[in-house]
Amino acid sequence: MSSIQAMAPMSPMVSLLSLAPGLTVPSNSSAPALPITAVSPGFSAPAEAPSSRLTVSQPLSMPAKTMLANGVTAYMQQAPLAADCQLVVQLHTPFNSWAFNSMLSAMLVQGSPRTKALVNQLASRGVNVGTSSSPNSIALHLNGLKGQEASLVKWAQYLLTNPDVDPRTFQNLLQDTIKGQQEDIQQPEVQLSDAVHSVMYGSANPYTLSSTQTLRQLQQIRLGDVMAAFRSVLTRPEALRLTMNSTEPVAQQYQLLNTDWQYAPHAAYRQVTPEALPVVQYPVLVDRPKRVLVEKPDVKRAFVQKLWRAPKLGDPDYPAFMVLQDILGSQSWGFFRELRMRRELVYRANKNYSDIPQAHYYSVDFEVDFDKVQQGIDGLNTVVGDAMVNGVTPEQLQAAKKKTVLTMRQLIETNGGLNGLIDQYIDSGLPPVHPQQLLQDLGNVTLAQVQAVAHKVFGPANPSVLGVLAPRSVLNQL
Repeated sequence: MSSIQAMAPMSPMVSLLSLAPGLTVPSNSSAPALPITAVSPGFSAPAEAPSSRLTVSQPLSMPAKTMLANGVTAYMQQAPLAADCQLVVQLHTPFNSWAFNSMLSAMLVQGSPRTKALVNQLASRGVNVGTSSSPNSIALHLNGLKGQEASLVKWAQYLLTNPDVDPRTFQNLLQDTIKGQQEDIQQPEVQLSDAVHSVMYGSANPYTLSSTQTLRQLQQIRLGDVMAAFRSVLTRPEALRLTMNSTEPVAQQYQLLNTDWQYAPHAAYRQVTPEALPVVQYPVLVDRPKRVLVEKPDVKRAFVQKLWRAPKLGDPDYPAFMVLQDILGSQSWGFFRELRMRRELVYRANKNYSDIPQAHYYSVDFEVDFDKVQQGIDGLNTVVGDAMVNGVTPEQLQAAKKKTVLTMRQLIETNGGLNGLIDQYIDSGLPPVHPQQLLQDLGNVTLAQVQAVAHKVFGPANPSVLGVLAPRSVLNQL
């Protein structure tokens, strides 16, 4: 399965441009009344949390949503103790292609030597610029130091309204992307993953498109087509969204955006907000466990992957599965201990959890000697079967909660992490929630809930696909 990300270079270099100094964030505290609403309901923490100190490490505001005077939708959140600030501008596109959108987003920051020099100069001043893409959107990310909010707003608009694309630079970027994709396709684990996801999702889901299909799309891209699409997206995207996270109060953020954000390509945003665009949930093509065998004669070991349909972000059993998948993949319990340490079967064991509505699954993959393939599969089934029959121990549950909470705390220490959390919820068609709510949900997970979600995901009624890549002589023995 292919996943292309186009990121801007972050290392500073000698400036080729003379940049004007950034603006400063308004500092007066008498902000006007704001058309802002909290986007998730309030909640009350339990008197005694099931896990100790399941609290965020700084006083965060509730994520807030507003519409600016020019019709652009904006989300804002304050994290007063963070050392950075973050602004993300997301533009929705109609192309339904990760390959195409990856090139569009790359052109924003890597389209010409002049643009690259600007990005590097901004990095030397503490403003890092990057991009990301999905099949239906491109996004411009700017991260700066505390107090650089106005500079983020200024330079985001400059990059969006002054696109600079050099044909030679574009062709080099495209060819480098194609070369990287061609190298990925040669990896046996990529070939197996493509086959497994193809059985589960088919070829119509752009979020699980195979590396070969993505390569074919990249090879069909032409500069003229991309330039026309680039102009179309920048002048009339399907929808436009801003997300700002800052140490400044939400009122200050609103005042800055409402005053300084002028980029509003057309007036339709009052009717077409990001939430009005449907989040497509692609069906799975299997209704029972299936198996796919991939013949590859020139490998030294076999590759195994199993994929299950899993809860998506926002599902009631999502917190319980977050805890369970951490237990299953830890080095002290689960398949890692069973396959690698106890049975000494595999050379590596990895897990992957995708919680987006377009493709929500959990997968485990490992590399194993030819004569131990079936033992490896049996060991994996033992681990998930034990989770269904016996559940997990109180010690495992508490350790998993502690680890998951620590990961969440590290994420929300920065405004960049908080921004990504907000965007993840919005892109899933959900209202953002306060990080404290996430910690509370994890803290409330019980042993019975973990065992129940194990039955739901790993039971025979749930769609799953087992894939094995090996020479024909090995496959014939399965």
